[in-house]
Amino acid sequence: MIGDDFPVDPWFQEFGIDATYTAPNGESSTISVILDEDEEDSLVEGVEVENRVVRVTVRSADVVDIDNRARLTIRGTIYNIAKKEPNSSKLTMLYLSVD
Repeated sequence: MIGDDFPVDPWFQEFGIDATYTAPNGESSTISVILDEDEEDSLVEGVEVENRVVRVTVRSADVVDIDNRARLTIRGTIYNIAKKEPNSSKLTMLYLSVD
């Protein structure tokens, strides 16, 4: 876990990309996210299935009112918030899904 004294701004300046955050109330803003896409294997009824996992790290202050009604648009794709995991008071990891 990242401590509250960790400077996150240089991290977002180096690795961040712009995303449009649409809050549950419909208001939109541009925020910086650090995108992490991965493939995970799982077994479904005895068949190995590869799943695409999309996560982003965001500044917690940018997504104060976030819940599963919020949306993130990244590179033209609209994502739903499937799960959120606060890493510290400064950072939150969001697991994303596409309808």
